[in-house]
Amino acid sequence: MMSGASPIISLPQLPTAKIAIISASWHPEICAELVAGARRACVAAGIQDVAERVVPGSFELPLAAQHAFEDGFDAVVVVGLVLRGETPHFDYVCQGVTQGVMDVQLK
Repeated sequence: MMSGASPIISLPQLPTAKIAIISASWHPEICAELVAGARRACVAAGIQDVAERVVPGSFELPLAAQHAFEDGFDAVVVVGLVLRGETPHFDYVCQGVTQGVMDVQLK
């Protein structure tokens, strides 16, 4: 867990919103905490229609987000992580995921 205080964010009430929270399956203990935080934000915004989906890894997050929008979700929260190792894998995955999420966002 990170140290320090979390920022206080004011959320609008969106009781009719349909939200998908999509998580990568790697590092499930960390991703579960990220999903729990996203769920808390949904509760704070009065959102009741929240679905969770899990994909194999972070690289699959953009495609899952695109599918969620095609399935009629109003918003999608994607969570995952990539640990930096001694190979360029970290850079490739992070760049691909970032670009993929941006592409879905712009679409």
